[in-house]
Amino acid sequence: MPLIEKLRSDKWAGFALQELNIANGVFLNALRDVPGASEGFICDESGEILGAYVADEWNKIQAAELGAHLAQLLAAFHARDKKSLELELRGERGGIFMRDLGNAFAFVLCAPPVDWALLRMSVNVAAPTYEANAAVQSALQRAAQRHTQVDATDENNTPASGAWARFP
Repeated sequence: MPLIEKLRSDKWAGFALQELNIANGVFLNALRDVPGASEGFICDESGEILGAYVADEWNKIQAAELGAHLAQLLAAFHARDKKSLELELRGERGGIFMRDLGNAFAFVLCAPPVDWALLRMSVNVAAPTYEANAAVQSALQRAAQRHTQVDATDENNTPASGAWARFP
């Protein structure tokens, strides 16, 4: 499965972008071999996808829309309880595992058979390193501040927009 990195954009460039892509790669690579963890994503607090590992074919717009909805869900839980959040949504044909990562969050799309315990353990082993990465966390805060300053009427300012690496 190819790893998708964030490319240079108005919010991400230079050292911050390099640190983000390294941290995303380390986190996502820890999940790639978990049985049933078919696709994984890291999003900022607004739901914009910052990095992913995906199947050969995927729909960036649908993934971005899902990221935006999950960001709203995370915000609702954070409004009630400020603690770190981990959430499993299970269904007959798979599920979603989501975890707060400080100023970002990760979600994993799962297909049967899912080893939920191994997935949870893999995420919880990789998450503290991501959360403790001061360079990435401060860059995420700065990007969030810039995001609030962007004109919301700009048609290119959607979670599905942004610079993405191409598949090899």
